Formats: sequence, structure tokens, C-alpha cells
Amino acid sequence: MGTESPTQREVLKRLRDQAGLTQGEAAEALNMNKRTYGAYEREERDISFNKMQRARRVLGGEKYTTQAMESSSTAARSNAVKEYPVADDQDGAPATTIYVDTRILAIDKNIPGPEEATAHLVNGRMMGIWMQRQQYVIARDCKEIGAAGRYVVRWAGGEEKIVVEGERRGNRSVLIQTHAPQQERMLSQGQRENGETTYQDENGSDVTIETIGKVVLPSDKPRQLVETVSDQLSRMVSEPAQEDGIFSA
Repeated sequence: MGTESPTQREVLKRLRDQAGLTQGEAAEALNMNKRTYGAYEREERDISFNKMQRARRVLGGEKYTTQAMESSSTAARSNAVKEYPVADDQDGAPATTIYVDTRILAIDKNIPGPEEATAHLVNGRMMGIWMQRQQYVIARDCKEIGAAGRYVVRWAGGEEKIVVEGERRGNRSVLIQTHAPQQERMLSQGQRENGETTYQDENGSDVTIETIGKVVLPSDKPRQLVETVSDQLSRMVSEPAQEDGIFSA
């Protein structure tokens, strides 16, 4: 019979006891308030992957970098994270793999596994306060805008990947929305060629869009309002050489 993994409560209490700290002192060391830390230690709230990494490092002196993760058993890590490849057409991306904490996947059963989705480094500037200019998203692979949601696209033949809100309206039209600037455009679908679709806007001007995928993480679904976008992103961890490898909002 295998040895059971220690619980969140056991790990945090062991780290704090080893450091000889009270809960208040541990909270201060971790730059959080005492009530929040106490809730984590009592397991009234789940602690995010990157906060647990920080607790191990700050309280226990353990350096849980990517190298440490790699040296752990593959089976143990596979239970904690899912690995999503970063799209292979992104030479400038600092990561080749994004690890996603499985607890965030448990919230939304519709988030696909790595066999159906890919990580992308995108510029979220058009989404306003909801996204960073440079951040990773997980997107289900698709080639056309369909049901309402956020889509990774290349706009007007550009090389950069951006995120827009899109929704198909009828057989030949799509509604595109952005938040920076706040803009709504109804486009009529035209010819599709070489993976790109040419649309016409209300003024008759052509707009070329290459749809790459529909964003599934971070999610904008109402039932996930209990978990902020920052919390979701803190559970996305990159493989390469950053100290913590964390990309968070």
C-alpha cells in the first residue's frame, strides 16, 4: 500500500513549525493577512500552486523550481498538474510547456486536456483590464469563430496573437468585441483561404482573421467568479528557467 501524500494542513503546519513561527508571523513572511493564512492551514480554503511553492521556499527553505519539479516522480507530478505544449510557431515564447494545477481544472469539467488544447503567448491589450499585454492562455484548437467566447486570433495578417471576444451570428456573420478600445463590429464572412477568413465590416472594408483557438483558461464563465482571473493564472506554471516560473495577473 502506497504512502498517502500529506494534506495541505499538514504541509503548512510542518513548514511553520520548522520555522518556529506563529500563524501571524508566517502570514507576515508570506505577505498575506493572518486570517487568509489561517484559512489555508485549517483547509477552509485551497491554496494555489504558486502560493504553496512560496510557502515551501520562504518557510521551509525549499527551492521548488522547475528543476525540483523535474526531479520529482513523474507519477506524482502528473497528479498535481496537466502539461500543455506551447504552440510550436512561437519562437519568442520563453516557455515550451505550461503546467496547469489540476485543482483549477476540477472547477470546470469543460476544460479540455492537452490532447485538445494548446498554450499560446498572447497580447491581451484589446481586452482591457481583463488580461495582461503578454500572458499565456490555454485555448481549445479551432479554426473558426463559433459560440460566444474569447478567441485567440491573428488580425489583418499580423504575426502577433491577440484575444478578442467573438460570436457567430447566423450563417455568415460574426460579432467581434474588444474592450481597449471599447468596440463592437459586425462582420460578414467571405472567402476562406490558407487558414484565414476574409470578412467585410459595415463600411465594406475587408478584414482578414486567422482563428487559432477558443480560450478556456483563464475562463470567463459565471460559475468561476468564485475564483478570480489572478487566482487562475497563478496556477499556470511555465517550465523554463524563471526562479518561480509563475505567470500571474
